[in-house]
Amino acid sequence: MIVDDLKSAARKVLRPNAVTIVLFVSLGLGTGANAAVFSAVNTLLFSSPAGIRDGSRLLSIYTSGFDGSSYGLSSLPDYQSIRETVRELESIDAIDDSHVTNVRRGTWVQGARVASVTASFFQTLRMEPHRGSLIHDASSNEPLIIGFDMWQAMGGDETIVGSDVTIEGESYRIAGVTPPRFRGIDRARPSDAWIPLRRSEADSRGNRRLSLIARFRPNSAQADIQRQLASLGATLAVTYPETNRGTQNSEQEPRGYRQYGTRRSIRRCATARQ
Repeated sequence: MIVDDLKSAARKVLRPNAVTIVLFVSLGLGTGANAAVFSAVNTLLFSSPAGIRDGSRLLSIYTSGFDGSSYGLSSLPDYQSIRETVRELESIDAIDDSHVTNVRRGTWVQGARVASVTASFFQTLRMEPHRGSLIHDASSNEPLIIGFDMWQAMGGDETIVGSDVTIEGESYRIAGVTPPRFRGIDRARPSDAWIPLRRSEADSRGNRRLSLIARFRPNSAQADIQRQLASLGATLAVTYPETNRGTQNSEQEPRGYRQYGTRRSIRRCATARQ
């Protein structure tokens, strides 16, 4: 079972679904089922993807699935609960990297994975832009961050920032370009561009579609993060039993947490795109 969990983590470095909370202190990997167990994994400690600074303070946070899988996605309400409750986290961001579509600029067209991210995503990664800005300014008209490879595919135009592209009939304005070789934080699902995450009417607590990444505070003890996540998981299991409690083994079973020493596995997961 542990081996299967590690293989699953290696395939997808950011993924969680549903009662207690699981934190993997230092480099742990999770446990799980459908109530809401959150697993936090120090995914980027040894080999951060290109452009990320101080990766040792980054955690991937997972919500386990009803079927017992440890690395399910999280819902927007769960993300908001963690952000508001876990005081040891300096920041936390949500990512939906499931969308593949066409990006158009004039006559140029390219298929791309366009990830939707919350506003402070690139700040959480401590990333500096190659061009322009990596801030998703809410006052801007649909800002778009493009990857270095996409910028090169567009011809490496030095005046690219401020130009418009179209994605599925909607206009976006390029705000910045990421550093070379950065393709997101999930090696198995490399992204080409990033847009602001929109709230959907379907974003109920049980609709788990988001990956979560967080940065913990410099002097935080990971045991404290673990306790806060566990407390939150227990609270959500009582408050939202229909989505945050129960496993295949028992409708009332809370999600327990485990800690595994998985340095080697995490190192493989966190490497940049080959």
